[in-house]
Amino acid sequence: MTGDEVRDTTFLIVDHGWNVAQVDDLLRRVAAEIDAGQPVIPLLDSTTLRRDKYGYDAEAVYWFLELLRVDHRDLAGMSQDPWRGLAVAAKFSRNESGHLAGADARSARKALREYCAGECRKAWLDFGELPGVRLRLEWIGMARRELRTEEKQAIACRRRGWRPTYSVRGSRFEVWGHTLVDGAKNRVLARTGQHFNGTAGAELLVADQERLRFPVRATAPANAVMTAVDGWGNKVARYRTTQTTAIEIIVHPDWELTDQRALAIAVSAPWLRSYFHTPGG
Repeated sequence: MTGDEVRDTTFLIVDHGWNVAQVDDLLRRVAAEIDAGQPVIPLLDSTTLRRDKYGYDAEAVYWFLELLRVDHRDLAGMSQDPWRGLAVAAKFSRNESGHLAGADARSARKALREYCAGECRKAWLDFGELPGVRLRLEWIGMARRELRTEEKQAIACRRRGWRPTYSVRGSRFEVWGHTLVDGAKNRVLARTGQHFNGTAGAELLVADQERLRFPVRATAPANAVMTAVDGWGNKVARYRTTQTTAIEIIVHPDWELTDQRALAIAVSAPWLRSYFHTPGG
């Protein structure tokens, strides 16, 4: 990422977001460090941001700052593909959104939100154009969810019960708190955080090796898209809401769909809807 790209970055303005002036100043200083060939992590670690009544979307800012921390590496075959430039949070280029500034702050916030809604809708509609393996998580009866291929083959299943269980290719896994264990009680998946009330806070650790995050870009459930991103910033799976309770998924063609990753998708897909759940809702 270049200094000019950092300076050109802005975010959706929301209720109780991070102070706009502080974030803009931080990005200017980060850009200067990048231009000078200096590391940015010490600067990020020493900066504290405050929230205001109106400010930049905290999730989008946090996501962008995390991207600045990682050493971007390409998985084999992922260097040049349509997935690389996909937007995953409420982040924008000043060049593309600068014309939205209104006569007052309220008008500018409204215009930017309408612009964001349009961009989210466009991403939702273009979802099917991405190359990759297409899956669908849907209810089968009242107590069973299945992750299915385009050919309707179930590759992972979740059953409700006093202790919910998952199964993949005949292997059974139990839910113990925030972890998923196999028959020998070895941890296969571990979750931290949650997607709730407009916050994409849940992460998955797959077999103690692969860390996945799931940022959401949306202004409403009807235009919601969630992206699974690995620890190096590679976008490996994409999720979309439907008019039913099902969730559609596309897996990057170069991300091998192992049993553990199939479990990770089955576990995480419902988070796209829980992202919109509110206290008392």
